[in-house]
Amino acid sequence: MILPRVNAFSIVALAMTSSSLISASTSTYQNQNCSNVHVIPASVVNAPSIVNTVSSACGLDGPKVAPINASTYDWWYFEVVSEDQSYYASISFLATPGTGFTPSLFPNDAILATYISVASPEFAHYGLLLPAERAVITTDEGQGASGVWEGTGTSFTGTADLSSYRVDLDVPGGELSGWITLDSIAPAHYPSGPAQAGESMETIVGWANAIPDSVAEVYFNINGTEVKFTGSGYHDKNWGSKPFNETVASWYWGRGRLGPYSVVWFDGLDTEGIEHVAVYVAKDGAIVYSAKSGIVVRPTGSNAEYPPHKGDMPGGLHAVIDMGEAGVLEFDVIHTVDPILEEENHAKWRGILSGGLRGQEQILNGTASYEQFALVEA
Repeated sequence: MILPRVNAFSIVALAMTSSSLISASTSTYQNQNCSNVHVIPASVVNAPSIVNTVSSACGLDGPKVAPINASTYDWWYFEVVSEDQSYYASISFLATPGTGFTPSLFPNDAILATYISVASPEFAHYGLLLPAERAVITTDEGQGASGVWEGTGTSFTGTADLSSYRVDLDVPGGELSGWITLDSIAPAHYPSGPAQAGESMETIVGWANAIPDSVAEVYFNINGTEVKFTGSGYHDKNWGSKPFNETVASWYWGRGRLGPYSVVWFDGLDTEGIEHVAVYVAKDGAIVYSAKSGIVVRPTGSNAEYPPHKGDMPGGLHAVIDMGEAGVLEFDVIHTVDPILEEENHAKWRGILSGGLRGQEQILNGTASYEQFALVEA
């Protein structure tokens, strides 16, 4: 859901320009013009933004903020985790000023970049941040979108029915090339329910989940070293009408497989201390439960303080999902390999889910990717 911050990785610097912080409009819109070409410039626009918070019949994966000013942000996120958790790749297509999305290494006004993160036996961690000259996103009469971050050699292509996505990489200079393919096995959703008109697209921030789970393949060539793996793939997008640290105090987000179930969860606190949740469970290609209610996620093990504060790194998580007539799904989220990122305000892990339906003896397991934001001082 969120990109890891660039840490001791390869960084391509973004140029800074000057601008003042502008609040986004509180207005919302439903985009009825589904076939469109959206162009996002490389710097913030000094004007109010219109932010989409209610779904229409199409365009789930299209842009949700227009224009991007110094207070707003919009991005597209892709990731794959191998079954044994030893391989991980994520690619974020960003339209995020440093004043809108924090924590961030972005200059305040330079907003466009692609961020690539890889963890594997070949590379303990590899990261690359590439500035873009402009972004061009194309939507059609369906729900999918395709995007090109010009000047980076990176792009994504989605089908109208959200059945598959492909990310292509051909970085100038030859440092990185390759691709990711995602073939969906779980229907798309919004926080409040399925991909249909009239759904709320807000948790604390905007969220649309085009591919909750998929059969994924990855091929990268990084400075002559090949990285190839298959696993569970995921794609969503997030956006916001206010600076991130003005709306978010903390959250737990994650996704994974628990036996035959594909699960995505969100449990967060806004800066006023109000808890916001959203959960999604699918099985055999159909949604079992999707709602902005019915889940509780809490930290476990060491540093299991709730709500979390900066620097609190839990030993794991525990989730309980009340799916109504479908039963109660309960599982532990367990770290199994080195973290992708552990900083005082943001941590990202790979691991497993272990649990099952209450009242049944069978223990289910599966791969997971999950994160914690903690932006409040102790």
